[in-house]
Amino acid sequence: MQSLLKPNAYIVSQGPTEETVFDFWRLVWQENVSCIVMLTKTFDFTKVMCVQYWPASKDKDECYGELPEYQIYIGVMKEEELANFHIRTFRLYKMHNNVRIASRYLFLTIIFSSLSLSSATGNYR
Repeated sequence: MQSLLKPNAYIVSQGPTEETVFDFWRLVWQENVSCIVMLTKTFDFTKVMCVQYWPASKDKDECYGELPEYQIYIGVMKEEELANFHIRTFRLYKMHNNVRIASRYLFLTIIFSSLSLSSATGNYR
């Protein structure tokens, strides 16, 4: 997506499925993404909203991809839980490549302060 200041400033994507997690990380690597914004939780009570596409533990990096030349390793460096969002900082690397850092912001509440729900949906149509 375009922004006012920079062409191709944003990539908009759904949360990955089990089959597309590697594609998601490949896109993050390919486009040198440093910020991921997530607007949905992985679970909403009993419904799966998005698969967990990052390592479950900070203690062990996970490898995504089958062929060694395409594999991307992801590690969780830091996790912060704030009132309205969580920040998770990832370490991304490939064999024989530099380490890259990407932060993921999970918004727990989305507030539309200047629009009511009816006017927001009316403008969206």
